[in-house]
Amino acid sequence: MSARSSKMVSFVGHVIRGCGTLPHCGSHPGTVFLALMVLMGAAAGSKGGALGMFGGAGVMLVFGGAFYLVGAYSRSKTDEELEARLRAKTR
Repeated sequence: MSARSSKMVSFVGHVIRGCGTLPHCGSHPGTVFLALMVLMGAAAGSKGGALGMFGGAGVMLVFGGAFYLVGAYSRSKTDEELEARLRAKTR
């Protein structure tokens, strides 16, 4: 595996990890907000039928989801740093 693909795997791993509950940071605070934004997008698009509903939800998911994933990556990195500090203190 090249260095570039290794960094990408690490990045994706941090994003996936950050979407869940972390030991030092807790659950992702944007989960409920993202769900509400997607539901509001679906409600706004529902006037156009099922296709409009899915389109509205999709647009909100793409734009809101991007911010959500950036936050997930940041949370995971912060949790990793806090864990490293804790390990250093106990040694």
